[in-house]
Amino acid sequence: MSKNRLAGPRGNRVLNTLKFMRDPYACYAKWREQYGSTFLIKALNGDVVVTCDTENIRRVFACPSDAVGQFAVDTAKPLMGESSVILVQGEPHRKLRAAISPSFRGELMAGESSKIQDVAMRVAENWPVGQTFPIMKPALEVSLEVITRIVFGVQDQARVDVYKKKITDFVSSFHPVLAFSKLLQRPLFGLSPWAKFIAARDDLFSLLDEDIHAKPGCPFTETNLLGRLANLDDEQGRKWEVKTIRDQLVTMLLAGHETTQIAIAWAMSWLHRNPSILERLRGELSLNDDIDELLKNQLLEGVCLEALRLNSVVSDIVRTLRKPLDLIDVKLEAGTNVGVAICLVHEDPDIYPDPKMFNPDRWFNKTAKPNEFMPFGGGVRRCIGASLAMLELKTVVATWVKHFQFELPEDAPATEATYRRNITMAPKSGIPLKFLGATK
Repeated sequence: MSKNRLAGPRGNRVLNTLKFMRDPYACYAKWREQYGSTFLIKALNGDVVVTCDTENIRRVFACPSDAVGQFAVDTAKPLMGESSVILVQGEPHRKLRAAISPSFRGELMAGESSKIQDVAMRVAENWPVGQTFPIMKPALEVSLEVITRIVFGVQDQARVDVYKKKITDFVSSFHPVLAFSKLLQRPLFGLSPWAKFIAARDDLFSLLDEDIHAKPGCPFTETNLLGRLANLDDEQGRKWEVKTIRDQLVTMLLAGHETTQIAIAWAMSWLHRNPSILERLRGELSLNDDIDELLKNQLLEGVCLEALRLNSVVSDIVRTLRKPLDLIDVKLEAGTNVGVAICLVHEDPDIYPDPKMFNPDRWFNKTAKPNEFMPFGGGVRRCIGASLAMLELKTVVATWVKHFQFELPEDAPATEATYRRNITMAPKSGIPLKFLGATK
């Protein structure tokens, strides 16, 4: 069967897009119920074949670099840069990924845990005892510092603060609707959302360019990503161009800081909605003061994996086929857009019994299969910075749970509503928690 014979919402493309932008989780759940595990969506930025069938997902993730590319490249280029590892295709993608990936090896990232812990503790210094505040706010502070210090390699606090302001302006200026249509990416006399985004983007780019220019030719001593990229050679033995380096840094920023912030908030939310699990985790963490030992805790691992499973920071991943691909009962031509509905797979009762329940213990004897658990995507385009994201998530949760006490406010809702932030979905409330002070 061809993709055009697949069932799916056939209404107006604008209406489909607006519904999906507002609540992709609800849309996907409804469409799966109506049309099955594989269906066709007609949206502003193209037709997308969406699947939550794990065999279909396995086939998509098995595609090599020359057979699958990034979706909606043209609309994302102004955001990430045309040489971003996420946006380049085919052999250039494979080579660029091979050059960047060693910087995120597990053994290199493990050495950053104490730095992340220091940031988490420093952010907590001025928390007001007895007051309630959204935990997403300090989670953002941590995430911005980690990106700036560990990825960008900036250590001077004054310049770190400048980066944090520029990054916040850059990210907040990008309205999600801009990602769905090239037609909306027009300046309109400096008054449109696009013009505001371009101004904020150029401010951040200028700041990055200054630091990138300062790196080439220096002795290589940095352990940060900027230092490594500045010392890489291309195939002709030349140092990478400033723009190429900058595009990778911006990509790591966009792919990492907001997603990790949201994941930290969800993990803290679930723990404080399940006080018996919270106290059990705190008790286990109290037995050791070494952060690298704490990160080996099995319950901590389970808590973080459950938060990522129950609250997919992105509802899906979409790829564009560069070669034909046969899914179950559907033959797809080159050029077809294929979406993997992460949120549907993560709540499949056949994979995760009682899927709505927060149950960290389910991970004690479970090995996550790449087509069943995919908070960082999958295949040849899986998130390069996944190891850093998991390290940051576990370190911050362990640090705050071990050293501080919170409680849910009396008016906390039974369930947390979500809303779209750029390409991510976040808790609308920001996860308010009442700070009770340091643990005894």
